[in-house]
Amino acid sequence: MDLDKAIQDLSISDDKPLVLSNLPKYCSTERNSCSIMGRFLNPEAQRMSNWILDMPRIWRLYNRVRGVALSKDRFQFIFKSEEDLDGILKIGVWTQDDWCVVMEKWLENPPPDYLMFLPIWVRLRNLPVNYYTKDTIEDIAACVGKVLQVALDLEKSQVQDYVRVQVLLNVSNPLRNSKEVQLPTGEIVIISFDYERVRKRCFNCQRLSHDKTRCPFKLSTSPKVSSVVSEEKLKEKEVINKDFHMQLSTPSPMKFMADAMKKYGDSKVVSNSLEENFEEDLSDLELFVGFKTGSCEASSSANGNKKDAASKVKTSWQRNSKSAKELLMKEKVSNFDSKEKFDRVFKRKAQFADTEVSKGMDLHGEEQGMTIGFNAN
Repeated sequence: MDLDKAIQDLSISDDKPLVLSNLPKYCSTERNSCSIMGRFLNPEAQRMSNWILDMPRIWRLYNRVRGVALSKDRFQFIFKSEEDLDGILKIGVWTQDDWCVVMEKWLENPPPDYLMFLPIWVRLRNLPVNYYTKDTIEDIAACVGKVLQVALDLEKSQVQDYVRVQVLLNVSNPLRNSKEVQLPTGEIVIISFDYERVRKRCFNCQRLSHDKTRCPFKLSTSPKVSSVVSEEKLKEKEVINKDFHMQLSTPSPMKFMADAMKKYGDSKVVSNSLEENFEEDLSDLELFVGFKTGSCEASSSANGNKKDAASKVKTSWQRNSKSAKELLMKEKVSNFDSKEKFDRVFKRKAQFADTEVSKGMDLHGEEQGMTIGFNAN
């Protein structure tokens, strides 16, 4: 209880700041004079410990430099020689986990925009041939940032299809990918910009401080627009559900096929039974009597007796059985849907019978001729 009361009695406003002494042992300006200050542009995706431990090895300075992590996004590298420090700054952009890092030489009293600019090399492409001069290139590169130097010697051969320009880029601004340039002739030329050693950026706003998923410059949709979009999505969903239920209720092609085969199979059974009855009925005709007997007498070859005997059609000489079979046939045919179908089937069978009778008579005549010739010999 006494501790809680003591905490409540504390007043932060009455707490006076600690005043540091101006003695040399409290000051590190002499050591900082040969150091680099820097900060991460995207600290949420960058690791400070890896940066501090890996960079001396990457720079191949090893024991000639050491790093100090000042905060989550700020650091310092202290060099033993000014030459090593300048060599690192001349290289250009450095990255950690593919995100850019801003570094500048230490200043005792830094300005407000300290560590806000990144010296970066830009490649300019598609320069107009009639205006291929250093002044033209500087004016175009100034659209990206303050021009530091142009790597161009017009007295030497140019083997690359671009010109390198070092500019001082404000990291709070987006990267420009191209720029339209109007020539004195009125022609519009598009100059493209490629940034060296820049790996990751926000592909929504083209800034180096975040990725697309955390971009604060995303276009926010109004409530009206969002409501309209939601209504359209609901309508699309209803249409999809309706189509799905229709597909479920509609018989599948396989079912149609099965029904057709079933129906066809039933009709085939009826037609087969009709053909059998017609054959039996036609066998009772008197026209077939002479043909049957003649064919049996004429088939006197030794090889054909068994086959002809097997192919003989059984005949009935009872007229009462014929009428009974006709009645049975009519009862089977009555299963058809209409009288029209019955007439069509009956007519077809009658034509079939006439054709068979004519063939039988022709064959009977030939056999009799053969018999007469045989007896004459």
